[in-house]
Amino acid sequence: MPPMRIPLRGSWIATFILLSLVCLGAHELVHHLAARATCRQWGTMTFWTFELAPGCEASGPVLGATLAGPLTTYALMYAGLALIRSGRGLAGV
Repeated sequence: MPPMRIPLRGSWIATFILLSLVCLGAHELVHHLAARATCRQWGTMTFWTFELAPGCEASGPVLGATLAGPLTTYALMYAGLALIRSGRGLAGV
């Protein structure tokens, strides 16, 4: 397979940055939704972090909420890898 050339045009770079921010938002949102499912109450969420609801730390298995974000990120990375291997390299990047 020949090496993939990534175009460094402004539109491509802007799209890459926007999709990276969408992936970051998805990572944090999955943390938040998993914490809601675990604790049965909403915590607080910002663009960069999530916090469990007060009193949730002792209420049950919150490890799932902590692991949900990285699992989502790895799923997105493997989806990109699958796109690269299927010949749609730029879509995978």
